[in-house]
Amino acid sequence: GGRKPPDPGRGIGVLGECSLESVYPEPGQKEVPRNTMIIITFKEEIKVDTIIKANGYIQDDGRIKIYTTDATNYLKEVKISTNDNKTFVLQPDNYLGSATEYITYTVYLSNDIKKKADNQGIFSNCRGDFFQWSFEVSNKLDLTPPQVLNQGVFPPPDNEPDVVNFGAAVAAQGKIEVNFQPRPFRAASITDVAPVNSSPAASVSNVNRNLNQNGPLKITVSADALTASLENTDSHNQLGTAVISGQAVSFSGFFTLTLTSGSFSAGQAWTMMANAAQISDEITVGSLKYSFIESAPASQQILMGASVNETAARITAQLNNHPDVTAAASGTEINLSARLAGSGGNNIFLGVSNTNIFTVTPLAGGTERAVTRTIKDKRDQPRNAVIQIDFNEAINPLTVSGAAGQVKDYIKVVDLTDPSVFLSGKFVLSNQYRTVEFVSDQPCGVNSCGEQIFCLPANSQLRVWLKAADLDDCNNCSTRSPYTTCVNAHCQNAAGENYPLSSSALNGLMDLAANSLDGNRTNGAQGPQSEYDENIKNTNLGDNYQWSFYTSAEIEISAPEIDALQPVHGQDNFPLAEAIKIDFNKLMMSSSLLTGERTISNGPSIFKHKYLN
Repeated sequence: GGRKPPDPGRGIGVLGECSLESVYPEPGQKEVPRNTMIIITFKEEIKVDTIIKANGYIQDDGRIKIYTTDATNYLKEVKISTNDNKTFVLQPDNYLGSATEYITYTVYLSNDIKKKADNQGIFSNCRGDFFQWSFEVSNKLDLTPPQVLNQGVFPPPDNEPDVVNFGAAVAAQGKIEVNFQPRPFRAASITDVAPVNSSPAASVSNVNRNLNQNGPLKITVSADALTASLENTDSHNQLGTAVISGQAVSFSGFFTLTLTSGSFSAGQAWTMMANAAQISDEITVGSLKYSFIESAPASQQILMGASVNETAARITAQLNNHPDVTAAASGTEINLSARLAGSGGNNIFLGVSNTNIFTVTPLAGGTERAVTRTIKDKRDQPRNAVIQIDFNEAINPLTVSGAAGQVKDYIKVVDLTDPSVFLSGKFVLSNQYRTVEFVSDQPCGVNSCGEQIFCLPANSQLRVWLKAADLDDCNNCSTRSPYTTCVNAHCQNAAGENYPLSSSALNGLMDLAANSLDGNRTNGAQGPQSEYDENIKNTNLGDNYQWSFYTSAEIEISAPEIDALQPVHGQDNFPLAEAIKIDFNKLMMSSSLLTGERTISNGPSIFKHKYLN
């Protein structure tokens, strides 16, 4: 309520919802260096020509604006790049701000920036039709190269594989004992068909094999000679009426009566004797059910033997074709064993329809193979681990995010059995451009939702390698005080330290002030001369960065849990400036800690998964 000046952060409600994912510098950030780049990340691909002109600069027709708060200085000389049409890196030709004062900048995005999929504005159906945010630019340059945080990688460096010994898994065992000959299936029959009084002779065909009627039946032709009725004369139950067709009348589910000669007329009748079908005793193993028959067995039918022992042998032969168990006969006993060793065999159902005929011992005793592990250095990681790298500041996304094949010259994961081949997958940048994660694209199973799990190679030593960007040459040393001396093609200061600016080639990792990666954490930039290895912490003067770890054959499928919250549920008077905190019992995948939702396909179905809302 009340009047107040315009809020430079208005429109911020759109950040994280609709099409916009994140921006850098952060809204309201203070003391941003003058040589910063600006990043905008969308949740879906953007029509490039609605944000980038043909010459590689930003569209300057008002759909994207960068200006000082008093709106007197709109920037147009801003290069803009993307490698996936979702994350855009904006780099002004000249430093922002002033060498003598702090200046606030605002970035404005309009709904005239279009989505690639449907050509709709990026803020269509959102709370607002634009987004703008502001940040304060200091009077300083950022000349500090970025580093990988100490203990900022997962899996952690591991110098020796674990020693794992496997015992044998045990298959579940069960038993069926045949005490007496089981009752076989016998088809129903109709006998003793006889005409009543002067009715013509007739015969019965198409008898339902499973007919459950027993006793005398009678068919009588109605007064109009168009239909006939069927009755059980013992119970006087009417079993149905059927329409006469020529010399035949068919009672659905029972049989067909056909005259030997002549035709149907009112009052004619026939009697017969029904012998109901004999239902077979049954054995059920897993999802398959077996019955018994006296001749010509079909699939999942067992031919009766002349003795109990012979019947047990024939049951054994049939169960040996079962996909889940094997069987062995010992007299009247049939011993069953799960085909796959392990505790899963304990869940194979074993049942019979008649416990007087059969005695059943359910399958039990299956156990998984015993695993003893001796951890060497660090515990080997499960195959479905996600690789995570945390930096101490935001990193230029163009060389560290995207498909593995796109960025293999700057960041890659290799199996040391063949280091020349990089692992396929995807690198994802998150956590305000400070965390890079690698997710394999090799499927290795499904989770409890039926969605695919993706895995690294099993029982392998893997190395992650990051390349520092080449340093800029000596062309402008005179303007880079105190790095004014050209040594070995690089500008240096009196202490022999290199000017950290990357070359324009964009051929390695750098921060958002274009400072090349400080892989060996010397607080200076040497460029990609050699590799710093986190496993051994060598002191080579080179800023490429690497570490290695081992994987096991295991797949981790237990879900993470929340241990603690701030504020607690229902808490009152929580300070407005305090952070909301969630403590998990596992290291979480940074790129999943987002707002909004994502849509995934699982077979023919489409599902929406919520993130943080």
